[in-house]
Amino acid sequence: MDQNNDWVVYRRNDGLWAKKISGAKNASSIHATLEQAENSAREMLKTRGGGKLFIEGFDGMIRSKDSFLQATFQSLFRKRDTSS
Repeated sequence: MDQNNDWVVYRRNDGLWAKKISGAKNASSIHATLEQAENSAREMLKTRGGGKLFIEGFDGMIRSKDSFLQATFQSLFRKRDTSS
């Protein structure tokens, strides 16, 4: 990946959940629940070709992390058209 595509989901002081790219100052979106913020981040990773997702707990410590493959790798597993 040429650009930073690591995303962080965290709880804000007002109780809402936010999603931001790692290292960014401001959140790119705000959500009412952790599930909504996590789903939004996963969708962003899917459309941007992979990366890492970090979920921070209430204490600010990372409670889980996931890695997603780049979309270019998916083309290696597509079935070839052998009809020609």
